[in-house]
Parts: sequence; structure tokens; C-alpha cells
Amino acid sequence: MPFSMTTYFAGVGTVVGALALGFGGGVVLTNTAIKDTRAGPTRIERVARSEPIAALQMVAAKAVPIPSVDQAPAVKPAVEQVPVLQPQPIVAEAPKETQHAKEVEQSKQAELTKQAEQKEAGQRRAAERKIDRQRRYAERKTREVATTRRMKQLQMEERGEPARPELAYDRVEEPHFNLFESRD
Repeated sequence: MPFSMTTYFAGVGTVVGALALGFGGGVVLTNTAIKDTRAGPTRIERVARSEPIAALQMVAAKAVPIPSVDQAPAVKPAVEQVPVLQPQPIVAEAPKETQHAKEVEQSKQAELTKQAEQKEAGQRRAAERKIDRQRRYAERKTREVATTRRMKQLQMEERGEPARPELAYDRVEEPHFNLFESRD
């Protein structure tokens, strides 16, 4: 059959197109399945941002009178001391929003500790089940080995052979063909 360049390039193009379509489809599916967008702020974050900061509230400064514009002699007024801003005393009672946020945070902490305790208890139960499973496996293996030994012993007795343990090094040599051994 004669070689056809058109058929060859059509085959190569088909393979390249199939690979590109496969990899492109994988990229598209991956990008749609895995979104890196972060969810909005949590309720605790929103409440924490809306709380007024009591320590940063300052007392308003006194107004400094501005001299009126008249034709009085140019006399420099005495330098007045500018009042120093002092922080407002912190109120002893916390706002309701802060108390609510604390209550929410305490309930969340209680829930997290409860979940941690449940997880720890689950891990303990899993470890106990694993140990129990290993113990049962060892017992089952021991019973199987004992049963196998008894069966072999019974078979030996039925044949009329004395019951003796079977040892790996106590084998009977069977004749076999050795290609490299010469016949003498």
C-alpha cells in the first residue's frame, strides 16, 4: 500500500487534537471545581469591627478665640497654652454588643472543646478496637496452627507412621536430573 502524507498528517493531527482536548478539559474542570475565593467575614469578625473603641475617644479641645480685625495697634497677644487632649475615662460597664460577642465567643469555645473531647474519645475507641482486632487475629492464628498440627498428627496415625514433627531440614532426597553433572 502506498504511503500517503495526507493520511499521516491527519492521524498525527487527530492524536494531537485529542491530547489537547483532554488536557484542556482537565484544566477547565479543575479550575471550576477548585475555587480560591475566600468567603466573607464571619459573624464574630463583623461584630468585632462594629464595636466602638472606648479607649480612643478623646475630649474635644476648647475653642481659641480669634482676635477681631480692627485698627488696634499691632500688639502680639500672649501665647495661650493649648489644652492637652486627655483620654476619656473607660466606662466600667461594657456595651451590650461586646457582652453579646463575648457570649458568642464563649459558646464557640465550649463547642470547640466539646468537639475536641468527642474527637479524642473517638480516637481512643479506634485504638481500643485496633488492639482488640489484633488480639483476636493472634488467637485465631494460634487456633489455626493448633488445628493444622492436630490434623497432620491424625493423618500420620492413620497411615501407621509414628507422630513426629516435620522439620524443614529433615527431608528425603529425591532423585532429580542435573544437566551439569556427568554420569560415572
